[in-house]
Amino acid sequence: MKQLLLTLGFVAISLFSLSQKLKKAEKQIVSNLQAHIGFLADDKLEGRRAGTEGEKKAMDYISGQFQKIGIQPKGTEGYFQPFEIYDGKTIDPATHLILNGHDLKAGKDFYPLAFSANGSVEAFPAISN
Repeated sequence: MKQLLLTLGFVAISLFSLSQKLKKAEKQIVSNLQAHIGFLADDKLEGRRAGTEGEKKAMDYISGQFQKIGIQPKGTEGYFQPFEIYDGKTIDPATHLILNGHDLKAGKDFYPLAFSANGSVEAFPAISN
């Protein structure tokens, strides 16, 4: 038992003595990375989804940082190169839903699920008052 405690003590001391402190330059790198990640992960950027105001804020921030550190722009429009993106949510203009005689507007009053089928349904509610 005594030998086990001595061995564990030796291992613990060895581990702590091998740990290295960060140099000043490394601390600055870590601090900068934390600041950049903190900004880009902030709720103010609203998730940065394509086409949103949050994405535009992130885009401006990143391009500003590139400019600040001297990266030369290589895109067709400065740091940017536009491209088409398809997020799988194309709603046909003819899509509609009539519920209790009310004509609901797709994208405003309801959102069809992907791969929704065409058709009509008439039914009574499962629970009624």
